Amino acid sequence: MLDSTIRIGHGWDRHQLEKGRALVLMGIVIDSEHGPVAHSDGDVVSHVVSDAILGALSCGDIGKVFPDDKSWTKDISGTELLQKTLEHVRKTNKVKVIQADVIVRLEEPRLSSYLGVIEERLSLILETENIRVTARHGEGIGAIGRKECIDATSVVLVQIEG
Repeated sequence: MLDSTIRIGHGWDRHQLEKGRALVLMGIVIDSEHGPVAHSDGDVVSHVVSDAILGALSCGDIGKVFPDDKSWTKDISGTELLQKTLEHVRKTNKVKVIQADVIVRLEEPRLSSYLGVIEERLSLILETENIRVTARHGEGIGAIGRKECIDATSVVLVQIEG
């Protein structure tokens, strides 16, 4: 029999890149000439984790909970959005994040030197050490390879506590 207190969620996000915009991941400004076009700060790491948490608990999705046609979500930071996601789901459930796994896809810049601090910040907000953030590039193929966009996916495991 399955343990109904353990839930899994999946998140996905993609943003077009534009020259002169800031690239921010978990509050860290990445040294880059291009950044995401977005209503918020376009932080794909926080967005996919937020979406995965919402999905794991059947609480809608990031667009429903944080609509991009509202002024209060304009330029909201990804870390604030993730914290608000946790507050939102904890209104009705005592939720513990057990693990989060994130893959960021971006042709350049290479993110390897940033991954440790991104994981640390994500770990602090989610209150778990079971965090993995990796980065892949498009090897010149598709929209990512042509440096047109950034995207990310995540899988999050949560537990609803008594």
